Amino acid sequence: MYHVTPRANVGSIKSKGILQSMSRSRAVGIWLCSESKIHRAVKHCSQVHNIPPSDFCVFEVQVKRRLMVRTKWRGIWRYRENIPADRVYWTGHYHPSGIYLPF
Repeated sequence: MYHVTPRANVGSIKSKGILQSMSRSRAVGIWLCSESKIHRAVKHCSQVHNIPPSDFCVFEVQVKRRLMVRTKWRGIWRYRENIPADRVYWTGHYHPSGIYLPF
């Protein structure tokens, strides 16, 4: 699973992990997506946060499947707990051409 976040959040995520308390959405939980939905997630977050797509980073996360909540959108999930930093892997910056640039 993958988590899309503004580049400004990278330092905090690397040190503390992904925290539910930092979410701006009304729905409780951390938003995750499948690899095929990264482009859609970046486009949505870009509109919500009013940030260009090139300012987003993509993290791969290892999570417990039983704590994932299915949404009405295929490939989009919410996670019900904080994700510790040792379960978060920085895969790269998003590139406007529709791909993300892995490291």
